[in-house]
Amino acid sequence: MSDFPSTSLSVGQQVTFNNSVYEWTGVYWKALGTVAASIVGATGNTGTTGNTGETGATGTTGNTGATGATGTTGNTGETGATGFVGLTNGLTIDVLGVTLSIDHTATISVAGVSAEGGTFTGNISVAGISASGATFGGTLGMVDNDVTRANFKDFSETVHNNGSVSTTSFTFDFEKGNVQTLTHSGGVGTTYGFENIPVSGRAGSMTLIVNNGASGVNWQSYVKWAGGTAPSLSSGTDVLGFITTTAGATMFGFLGGTNFS
Repeated sequence: MSDFPSTSLSVGQQVTFNNSVYEWTGVYWKALGTVAASIVGATGNTGTTGNTGETGATGTTGNTGATGATGTTGNTGETGATGFVGLTNGLTIDVLGVTLSIDHTATISVAGVSAEGGTFTGNISVAGISASGATFGGTLGMVDNDVTRANFKDFSETVHNNGSVSTTSFTFDFEKGNVQTLTHSGGVGTTYGFENIPVSGRAGSMTLIVNNGASGVNWQSYVKWAGGTAPSLSSGTDVLGFITTTAGATMFGFLGGTNFS
């Protein structure tokens, strides 16, 4: 094998001799085969793509996105109707605070004011105002507040008719009126008293017109009579008066007249 290299050999080094390939092992030349057999062939064609695998499970839901920008402000509503009160010359009204303030020094006159069924609560402080011809067509509720320096003319009081009373006890309700009437049933003894009496420190008075009170009329112990004895009533019409300043702790009774006919 004089055609084989003899110097500078390295393991794995190959040579060709007589159409055969040899490789140096470090000790000897190893035959690998013919040249044609040792040549690596060209890479074959790529095979066809396999079938697509099954769809994987759905992933977890992502975080909620940020809140969008605030929309534009809507159109302003229509202006409300103008109020019926006209204000001039220093008169101001703070509607939110329900405050009426007058900063003008002259007298302010109100003529022809009409209020029907109005209810006024709270305090109204007025100085230098005169009202000419004011008319109230409904009930004026003062809610137990004072009416001062009043000059009453052509006024009346409500009369409440209690009808026929035949029970063993009966109370006259101040809230129903300060003048009341009843017809007493002579066949039963009835003890009479009062309720919803004005608070202590205020006078509460009532006029009673009693029919057929000759027998069976009794009074609660807090009703006191002159001399300590209740008056005898008649089978006709009798008028009694009552007054208290202690919310009924003591109610003084008076005989106005008996057996009117």
